[in-house]
Amino acid sequence: MTKWERLLDCSLYPKIKNTSLPLSAFRFIAVIDNVDSDNGDNEFAPFKNIFNEWFARDTSRKIKETLKNKGENGGILCARPIYGYKKDPDNKNHWLIDDEAAEVVRLIFDYCTKDGMGTTSISKALRNSGVPTPRQYFFQKGLTKENPEKDKKLCWEITTVRYILRNRAYCGDVVNFKTYRKSYKDHKTYWNEPENYRVFEGVNDPIISEEQFRAAQEILDKKRRVPTVREPDMFQGYVYCADCGKRLSIRRAYRGSGVTAYVCNTYRRNSEMCTSHYTRRDILEEFILKQVRRLLYTAKNNLDVFTQKLQADMDVNTKKDLQKVKRELKKLQSRSSELNTIIAKLYEDMALGKITEERYTVMAANFEKEQQEINLKIEDSQEKLCSESQTSELIKMFVETISKYDDVDVTELNQYVLLDLVDKIIIRQKKDGQNYEDVIDIYFKCIGNIFFEE
Repeated sequence: MTKWERLLDCSLYPKIKNTSLPLSAFRFIAVIDNVDSDNGDNEFAPFKNIFNEWFARDTSRKIKETLKNKGENGGILCARPIYGYKKDPDNKNHWLIDDEAAEVVRLIFDYCTKDGMGTTSISKALRNSGVPTPRQYFFQKGLTKENPEKDKKLCWEITTVRYILRNRAYCGDVVNFKTYRKSYKDHKTYWNEPENYRVFEGVNDPIISEEQFRAAQEILDKKRRVPTVREPDMFQGYVYCADCGKRLSIRRAYRGSGVTAYVCNTYRRNSEMCTSHYTRRDILEEFILKQVRRLLYTAKNNLDVFTQKLQADMDVNTKKDLQKVKRELKKLQSRSSELNTIIAKLYEDMALGKITEERYTVMAANFEKEQQEINLKIEDSQEKLCSESQTSELIKMFVETISKYDDVDVTELNQYVLLDLVDKIIIRQKKDGQNYEDVIDIYFKCIGNIFFEE
């Protein structure tokens, strides 16, 4: 009972015990505390809950003090040695070098200090060489039961390489109190400030020398981006990859060409997961400006033709979505009707004595819960049908928005025009023979992806 009650608020527990547990056909038994939900209320349960809460808090405080004393005296606090080391069977506060993993650590530092490679290049080199990641290595050695192949974390990440290069434990030092938790109820780990670290030098055998570690830190510091005062990118938050759905980030003077372009964020981190979707910023801006001017020109010179085109294009875009929603809605309504019949049949069986009242209560509660969830889905589907079928209202809203603009006045793009008219911009991968304009899809607010010919 103590563990369960600690997970529940003191004022909420009696309500759950007396309502949710019986309806769900659960019987709550705590042998040590002599509690059985079938025997009715236990008046001392709330008081025991309070004492258990005090006990948990006091235990947490004692454990924290023990770990603090151990850490301040140079003891190793982490349960598992970092990648490159292994436990010393004769001394739990000492690590031995794991030769196989240590070679990879030395290789990473050599890549950085001798070859001048950055974290991205190092991660690619390790991946191309087929070197197992730390997660894979620990799993292969039986040090963890978590299989990294389940979540496809099979590639060397830039953050992993940077963590190894920044970790001075590879010099043989022990660094304690790098992380902390705010409360025994908060299981989230927070990074501590460097001034709060406790460093004990020379505790373990070093994998790399102090000089090489310092050289790696200087190289990493020099490779950091220096903040500069630049004009804000007006397309930030608008441009997305058509394949992976991630944002495209701006690359000023892309690869030394002097051209500002956009590249898929997934491709930047791992070129095997997506393609570049490279798009020059000047071409993107020119194309969007051209489309906005065409839209404004068409609306200004012939509003009826403009409205008819929007109506036709939007009907095509939403027809498939509407059919899908209608099919789903039909299934939900059919299931809701079935549940009504089932609940009525259950009540009849209870009245005839075929099932007990307790059994009826439990089964009916389950079916009613399912029906409530279905009714919420039905309401959501009906709202979608209403919103997607109100094409004329959306067109009216869009026409009102563009009425304050003139194609003659809009000679260049700015953040205000984008904010009023553009919802998002999707970039597809450019193929041979295609122009950049062929891979850009503009989704306008209210009306979606509408293309205007010259």
